[in-house]
Amino acid sequence: MSESTFSLRQLGSQDGLAHAAVIAASPDTGTIGSAIRFEIGAYQALMSLHKDTVGVVTETPGYDGFVGIGLICFGQCQWEGEVRSSALLNMLMAHPDYRL
Repeated sequence: MSESTFSLRQLGSQDGLAHAAVIAASPDTGTIGSAIRFEIGAYQALMSLHKDTVGVVTETPGYDGFVGIGLICFGQCQWEGEVRSSALLNMLMAHPDYRL
């Protein structure tokens, strides 16, 4: 891997195939003990399960796909007896070819 320039942008509905591809290429598929296979579009599946999720993707010139992806789920939690807004980093994944 040579030195590259990376850019971040928000995950969108047009990103289903690239989203699924970076998950499939990652040997740990998100550090869980199962492989993710989509019957419907990856973005559609994510939004149907977690409507309050925002995704960020990493791209680099010359590579047709995502270098990485991160998903943040927004919601509420109880902290010290008080209900508060929360954000949970649900997934952070990098394509194996771009890991150090």
